[in-house]
Amino acid sequence: MIIIATSKYKAWRELHQLVSIFGCLFFFILSFTGLVLTFRPELSAMAQTQPLAGLLMYVMHILHTHLALGSNASVGGYFLAGIFSLVCVGMLVSGLAIYRPHALSCRAMREQSRRTGRLSRRYWVTFLHQELSAMTAVWGILLCFSGAWIAAFFILIMSGSVSPQIMATGGGAFGTGGMALQVGADASPLMRLTQFMLAIHLHNHELFALRVLWAVWMFLFLAAATLGLVLLAKKQWGNAQVAVAKAPVSPQAEVSAGTQSKSVVQEETMPTRQASVAATARSNAWSVWCLPMAWGVLTLLGLIMPLFGYVGSLLAVLCLLLPFGLLGYELYRA
Repeated sequence: MIIIATSKYKAWRELHQLVSIFGCLFFFILSFTGLVLTFRPELSAMAQTQPLAGLLMYVMHILHTHLALGSNASVGGYFLAGIFSLVCVGMLVSGLAIYRPHALSCRAMREQSRRTGRLSRRYWVTFLHQELSAMTAVWGILLCFSGAWIAAFFILIMSGSVSPQIMATGGGAFGTGGMALQVGADASPLMRLTQFMLAIHLHNHELFALRVLWAVWMFLFLAAATLGLVLLAKKQWGNAQVAVAKAPVSPQAEVSAGTQSKSVVQEETMPTRQASVAATARSNAWSVWCLPMAWGVLTLLGLIMPLFGYVGSLLAVLCLLLPFGLLGYELYRA
């Protein structure tokens, strides 16, 4: 393997480890409570006859919105929830920044395993962490960022900068129901963006099949983070060699002399060598990012399409199912 550890890569890796350690607890709280609240309609129906269902929904709600710090009117809880949502965004973005070298390292480990006939446990943990993280990256970034935006909007309401009358609750006290932002035709772009953030975070999984898929995606999101913490705990991620597979560039090239029976060996010029290396780098980059890009586009469509009605929800189900087929193919290759 070829070890490449540039200062830029090291900085992103250290940032990824730092924000992962700093925000892991709150990441699990926000993600797990969000997973449970995905089934809010079912919990609300059960709460009519099962008081424990109502209590569960209430506890999950206050943990998810303001970390159970004070009452619904407590600014501090919403502020911390928003900050740690942005920390989760930083964790995902920094993870994407170091995805390529580690993906190439896993490829090199697979090539090396052909001689030994087996893959190490470290390889599988690393591989599953990076692939599940890449698969759920767009999902997590959009949900975490929209959650931070909503937290900031609640703080503006509590501070009196925004009138609470523009909020229409779908039942229950303020902050506990299915919230929707009602804006007029003359609403500012900021208000329209806030309306979109609320819709993308709360109102794009009204179909039961979508709620089930959301729960599965949230579970994968949690699994990716858990594997990452395992790597950090064992100090395997930080000590792993970063292998970048490069196509061999020969210092000599055969050039035809005009006859089929004779050829001469000629040393490559520096521009030719640089062009070959650049072409190899582009090829490697495309092969590494092709699958994450497909995952990202499908995830984005799966989150936005339900906003366009029932047909959009059905298309979203398809968009959120297709990535599992791509993941299965990647596991088969591994």
